[in-house]
Amino acid sequence: MWICHHFLIVLAYFFQSEKLAGTLKDQLASIQPQLDELRRKQDMRAQQFIDVKSHIERITHEILDSPQLNENGTISAPSQEEDLSLKRLDEFHAQLQSLQKEKVSKMEIQETKQVFS
Repeated sequence: MWICHHFLIVLAYFFQSEKLAGTLKDQLASIQPQLDELRRKQDMRAQQFIDVKSHIERITHEILDSPQLNENGTISAPSQEEDLSLKRLDEFHAQLQSLQKEKVSKMEIQETKQVFS
């Protein structure tokens, strides 16, 4: 969805400019660099989601001792339809920070119990 929206913006920009003169092949060639850049950005964003989700899954597993990985033992890549917005990425980062705090808290409690045992 993200790349489709930006693709339409790129197309609208070029249709409004005079860059789309010539054959369809020439027109496609003129917007191809922007499309490639959008695809690269989408791939980078998808990798950020994979990284954050991976950290969330690892910490969740450590806290709850119940993994939520796929059958290969890895985090699955986001689908084309998945929300790859910065807002959603920020939500995952907030979830990760919360889990990290919970993990530290549980570790401190365990250390305290061991000291008094």
